[in-house]
Amino acid sequence: MATTSSSAQAAGPTVSDDTREMLQDAAKIKLSQTPAKLGLQVAAVNGTVKVIRTRPRGPTTKAIKANDELLKLNDVPVTSVQDFQQVAAQFVPGQRISITVLRNGETQVVYVYVGSSITREQHEALQRIAAGHIEADDEYKLRRINPFRDVTFGW
Repeated sequence: MATTSSSAQAAGPTVSDDTREMLQDAAKIKLSQTPAKLGLQVAAVNGTVKVIRTRPRGPTTKAIKANDELLKLNDVPVTSVQDFQQVAAQFVPGQRISITVLRNGETQVVYVYVGSSITREQHEALQRIAAGHIEADDEYKLRRINPFRDVTFGW
């Protein structure tokens, strides 16, 4: 029978220290591998960066339209697809950002929360597990969370 420390028992169900550590490590790894996503496909068009499409359920689906010209991300000018990729790579899931676009000749600034390849609830579960707050079904939850899926969830 596995033993636990009293502090481990207070934090959740009875699990061995080894199991708790394994779950925490797995959650930390998955958090580090979970990319931030805007749900935008962009392309260089006649010297500008245009939105080709937004992903369904993505964080920008309601705010950004196909054919919008992307001008800035968080007030950083975007003049190439490479600029877009470099700036977007610095975002983290859940971060509130501004996106400046040119739509039908008018400049618009919209605010969105950066999404991810996992849901907000899954992200919160990973953070809780990584902090050592273990619940009865966390091992099952960890197996089901896949940060490498080709989907984008808006937060």
